[in-house]
Amino acid sequence: MSLFKAIRMLLALHCDESTLLISSGHDRNLTRIERWAVRLHLISCRSCRRFRQQLTLLHRAAKRLGNFAVGQKLPATVRARIDRRIRAVRE
Repeated sequence: MSLFKAIRMLLALHCDESTLLISSGHDRNLTRIERWAVRLHLISCRSCRRFRQQLTLLHRAAKRLGNFAVGQKLPATVRARIDRRIRAVRE
């Protein structure tokens, strides 16, 4: 990465770039410049902080369910727990 691109990334990262890097960070190790650019952006962007929290939550949930194949049904106990939480949020 050129010095100009690195400085631009650090000082002027946009939300679309930030969310892409946040998402990519779950799949690969970000470069030092990318990590710092995201950190600096998150200081001033509440939406991207919320996106990072939500994505982290989804990744943790997916890891807990890890052994389920696509199309496989969730156990009844898990479905019941999800239903209870959805009803609680709606109330």
